[in-house]
Amino acid sequence: MHAVGLDEDGVETLRRSGCAVVWCPSSNHFLFGRTAPRTLLAEGIDVLLGTDSLLTADGTMLEEIRIARRDMPDSRILDAVGPIAAAPGVAPPNLDIGTRANIVVSNRPILEAVPDDILMVISMGLRVLEPALAARIDPAGGHCLEAFGVRRWINDSAG
Repeated sequence: MHAVGLDEDGVETLRRSGCAVVWCPSSNHFLFGRTAPRTLLAEGIDVLLGTDSLLTADGTMLEEIRIARRDMPDSRILDAVGPIAAAPGVAPPNLDIGTRANIVVSNRPILEAVPDDILMVISMGLRVLEPALAARIDPAGGHCLEAFGVRRWINDSAG
């Protein structure tokens, strides 16, 4: 839910309920000219950072991160796209032998990255790969696709 129109009583009700909020700041700004109240984004309520439709915002998670940094500390943003977003039912990040990795490899820290910085995404198998890397490892299946001005190898069948 966007939770853009909450007053302080509404924020307190959410806080007491223990529910989490999915926050899409670029969509909020595009549709409503504002975003969720800062008190909703403060400690005490789990916030998951999400993307909305490409019709109502820039659409990439990296853009959501960039905009979210205006209203929320970096540590909370990293939680909102990491451990909080992974729950429930998704194992925490783990690179132990025999586990399925869920990682993003970027040229820059993720809080500063743009689409061209993303080199590889592994989520239930290899999903996205920078074309020069794909040529070096020759992964099976997949195809190249261009989105947001960036060309990447995409595996639609992983997982």
